[in-house]
Amino acid sequence: MENRRTSDLLESFICDCHYRNLSEKAIAEYRWYLLYIKKQCGDLLAVDRQMIKQLVIDRLGAGLSPVTVNHYVKAIKVFYSFLLREEIIADNPMAKLAKVIEPKKVKSVLDVDKVSRLIAIIPSRTFYHARDKAMITLIWDTAIRLKEVLLIHASDLNLQFRTIKIKGKGNKERVVPFGQKAKRELIKYLKFRDSIDSTFIFCARDGLSISPRNFQRTLTKYGNKIGIKVSPHLLRHSSATFLAKSEMPAQHIQILLGHSSLSTTQRYINQIVNQEGLKSAIGGYRLEIGYVSLIYDIPHVTRCKTGGVYLTLYM
Repeated sequence: MENRRTSDLLESFICDCHYRNLSEKAIAEYRWYLLYIKKQCGDLLAVDRQMIKQLVIDRLGAGLSPVTVNHYVKAIKVFYSFLLREEIIADNPMAKLAKVIEPKKVKSVLDVDKVSRLIAIIPSRTFYHARDKAMITLIWDTAIRLKEVLLIHASDLNLQFRTIKIKGKGNKERVVPFGQKAKRELIKYLKFRDSIDSTFIFCARDGLSISPRNFQRTLTKYGNKIGIKVSPHLLRHSSATFLAKSEMPAQHIQILLGHSSLSTTQRYINQIVNQEGLKSAIGGYRLEIGYVSLIYDIPHVTRCKTGGVYLTLYM
């Protein structure tokens, strides 16, 4: 009976996650981690902090990283917050359950020269080369996620105003501007794509969607040609680092990165500042260096000057 009630509550929790419009990936992860906790500790309603701590210690002992084991902690905390919110429990025993301290990891960053070389080695003579070059340029130019790039529809792209409507995490939409270089690469690619019937701007020759894993492999192949390790996330992070170095306002970086809260963006910027040892803006450092082109000329936009750099963003 207890197992059935726990299973029912777990399904109610999953239903609540769907109601709150969480991503399918996040929901699947919550389900997996909670089912693992249930398997190891028994009834989810009967677990206490000590049991979770022991489970975490065991998983660390099995070779899992602090980052990974914190997913177990987060899952049980979110589940119990749901139980409290729904008045199924009167007190939340997991409220004070602390996460495992994660070692500070220095993130690698691609500089402008490396990204310029990466893009330069890709010709635009074929459909696939033109597509890959446009995608890489766009990610570097806008700092948007690979998943967001792959979901761009034809109706989302406005070449005249150089903007893209992006559907981000939680299906939240935002409008992101891009520069002249990205526009040129997009135009070259769209000439090859003209006769292809597909829902998405970036697709395969047969019109089918591209899997993130396939694009990752393609990007790795290009990186190997010039001797660098590169991934879509590293491109995004490197672009964001470049913006932080220019002291672009946090609110503008938030729009580009698609963070749901400004505090998330501020923490992200602080990490970059601490890692890079930045103290002040790079005076007069134009953002249209290399393949970064974030000086825009878009009607109905907000234009500001910061750190000697003029920025125009669609708000």
